[in-house]
Amino acid sequence: MKDLSKLIICIIAAAALTAALTSDLKAQVIGGLMMNKVYTTDEIVSVLGAPDTIRWDCYYFFEYTEDRPVQAASPQVTGQVRPYYTRPKTDQIGFTPEGEDRWYFYCYYIYTDRFDYNGKIRVGDHISKVREMDCYIREERYDDSAKYAGVVHLGPEKDSGIDESRIEWMCCPNFYYDENGIIIEMDLYCD
Repeated sequence: MKDLSKLIICIIAAAALTAALTSDLKAQVIGGLMMNKVYTTDEIVSVLGAPDTIRWDCYYFFEYTEDRPVQAASPQVTGQVRPYYTRPKTDQIGFTPEGEDRWYFYCYYIYTDRFDYNGKIRVGDHISKVREMDCYIREERYDDSAKYAGVVHLGPEKDSGIDESRIEWMCCPNFYYDENGIIIEMDLYCD
């Protein structure tokens, strides 16, 4: 009986630890949809809008494409303004099927300001908004990238009781920023 009690206590402790270690993913809300939940197509469309396409690539990605102005990369000529043109940018919200017309919200790649992270952060915001959150943070600087100056990986809240050494950083949201500290991409993909 004593061994059974110890086993039950271990099982309860393991379940609590697992819940704590994944709590940072459960609290993520992208554009109004909470991650790690199941939605119908109608629910997704009513919150995010109708996708431009739905594409299969390991997951079903609901894709939202917008033309965005981009300054031409031509050399700067004194007294001349570089021309602008538009280039499409596509936000991708990834789901796995959970039965007929049921979708499990699993991952995202955000390149425009269409969708926010937890109602607080958007592409185009300064990276300081991420750094100011009361969460564990891991930051990497990229010296050899033409596109990114760095990335901030956002871990769970500091008061979550999780030991920082146990955080699975590869399964945390990423906020990529440019040389001016402007967020240019947000993503989460954890396999």
